[in-house]
This record gives sequence, structure tokens and C-alpha cells, in this order.
Amino acid sequence: MQVSLNTVFVTLGTRELGLNHIEAGMALACAQASGLIGRLGWGFVAMRLNASRAVLVVIGLGMAFCAALLGLDGASLGRTGQFAIAALFGLTASGWNGVFVAEIARLAPQDRVGETTGAVLTASYAGLLAAPAVVSILDGAASLGAAFFALAGLALCGTLALIWGDHGKAGQ
Repeated sequence: MQVSLNTVFVTLGTRELGLNHIEAGMALACAQASGLIGRLGWGFVAMRLNASRAVLVVIGLGMAFCAALLGLDGASLGRTGQFAIAALFGLTASGWNGVFVAEIARLAPQDRVGETTGAVLTASYAGLLAAPAVVSILDGAASLGAAFFALAGLALCGTLALIWGDHGKAGQ
């Protein structure tokens, strides 16, 4: 989601959201600034509440909501709404990394933290390679909005896996 937001949002904005190039660039700048705030803020919240998984669920739901809204009906939001959703999108889609890595390290066996985080990050970076191809294919077949909606579905699936995984432990 993060790579798609940062590489395709301006095109989505100019092609499907009704923004001109400067407005689309400014909306992306809002998203990126919010991502910086998110990286610091989400980590603080997760640490303060001792609730990394819950924070990751909120982040996942937030990015899925933003991608789906922009993909389905982003043009109807108006400039203020588009900028607000772009900021929320950046806050979530670009702010998750630190909490994610910290949670992996926390759950890993103490003698295998490096190995575990490396393995998980290798798998997650595969998404950085696959996402542009998926977005390009869906854009060609339908639209960028459809691609963002599909990415929202993937983010939601990952979020549901986090929720389900947490409930699975509660029953043990």
C-alpha cells in the first residue's frame, strides 16, 4: 500500500480525482508528511499502551478505508476531503513500519530476532516488487481507482488475519 500511495497517487489524483498536477502533488506531500508523523506517533501509542497488535489493526483498517474510499468515490470528496483522506492515508500506509518490526522482534525467540525480522521483511518486501505490477495490470483492465480498491481488500485481509490470529490465541 505504501509504495502504491507514494508512486501512483499523483496519477490517480490527476486522472480520476479531478486534481490538477499541483494539487495532486500537494495532496501527496500531505500524505508523506503524515507518514512521518505516523511513524513516530504510532510507535509512541503502541509503546504507551503496550498494544502493538491493536495499533497495527487500527492502521490496517485505516489504510484499507482510505484506499477503498479514494478508489471507489474519491472524486466526490471535494478538495478538502481528498486532502484529509490523503493525510489519513499517509498516516496509516506510511506509518506502520516501526510498529510492525518492533512487534516481530517482540514475538521472535530472543536468540533469533535478527533472523526472524529479516525473514519477515524479505517476505514483506516482495510486496514492494509485486504491487506496481498489480496496480499496472488492474489499471489497464479497469482503472487506478479499481487498483486502489483491490489494494484496500488486500490490506483488509491482512488486518483480519491480525484480528483472527489474536482471537486464536485467546482460546488456547
